Amino acid sequence: MPRMTRPRSAPSAASPSLPPRRPHRPRPLRRLAPGAPGAGAFALAAFCALIWAQAERPVRAAAPAPSSRQLIQPSKDALALAEQVRARWMGVDHGGNLWAWEALEGSVRFFTPAAERLPTIGVPLDASAVDGDAQWGAVALTPLTGPGGEGRVLVWVRPGGAPGKHEEVVLPTPASWVCWIDEDTVALSPRRTAHRVETWSLRQRKLVRSLGSEHEIKLAPGATREREVLLRYDASRRLLFTLETFTGDLQVLSLDGKVAWRAKLDDPYRKVEEKTLADLDERAKTRDMALGQTLSDLWLAEGPDGTAWVSQRIDMLDKSVGLVRASAAGTAAEKVSKLRCPSKTFTIWGSHLVFFRDIASPREVCNDVVSLPEQ
Repeated sequence: MPRMTRPRSAPSAASPSLPPRRPHRPRPLRRLAPGAPGAGAFALAAFCALIWAQAERPVRAAAPAPSSRQLIQPSKDALALAEQVRARWMGVDHGGNLWAWEALEGSVRFFTPAAERLPTIGVPLDASAVDGDAQWGAVALTPLTGPGGEGRVLVWVRPGGAPGKHEEVVLPTPASWVCWIDEDTVALSPRRTAHRVETWSLRQRKLVRSLGSEHEIKLAPGATREREVLLRYDASRRLLFTLETFTGDLQVLSLDGKVAWRAKLDDPYRKVEEKTLADLDERAKTRDMALGQTLSDLWLAEGPDGTAWVSQRIDMLDKSVGLVRASAAGTAAEKVSKLRCPSKTFTIWGSHLVFFRDIASPREVCNDVVSLPEQ
């Protein structure tokens, strides 16, 4: 199972995922009859010009967020744009805007459902987890200098901030994931503590609440599996979706820590991961090393109707992805086929699935946009 790598590269040239902005001068289109020579090429050129124009629009401030993401549907131009944006991760913020984290460039881009480009926010190049919001900014986890420092620093960057500047707070223990709750509050998932999630106040720079009961993990000589809990927040319902990526334990929590509903999902690659961990444990013990290791095969997205969607299996030969739709009523398996670039990673924008892969070499965009399976 291919695993997502953490960005550790030095700054690179500007990402070619979008062309540089320049003044747009529309030219009159020459009409061709459907059967005329060159009509197909002319239609393709016209479509490309339309996408170029959408990417070239001047940036503007984010509009006020609607009351529910369920009402937001991206336009055809916005979906076409999502197919060509390079990203390590993508997501949808509380206002319904698509955000895309380009890790090698250290940027988070934002696009409205009308395909308008909003201001870009810079994040540290050594970030290991990112969440974006066009109104609130970008929040990330970065390493603390020294052994075992990965995920120890919580960083946030507000829209309009000076390039290269950010605010931060050092966490008491490593975290694996982070997401926005509101303008002042974020949720993060610690790797070893006796709780599942923490909420932090950025203004006060302190822990607000611990949610969910877990067993505490202590490192010992050898390799010890640490938790990686993926987080998604449903602002309209005020529910936090949490998925343990190895055990498949999905818990949907209220902000006071109560479990709204939960489900248990299978990891088809679990036996392979257990063997990998056992081999790593044996090698670490021979060197008297204490290693923490996260194992991540599942991926979580949250639908506008309050359902959770989890990718379980990728079939590169069949060009398909096996998904599970989960809600308080139960779970159902879904299969999305005929994908150009099947991927574990995806997000949900309106009524569409957006699959994306960050291909390191050769650098290319590999995204698919398809309709959500009907219920």
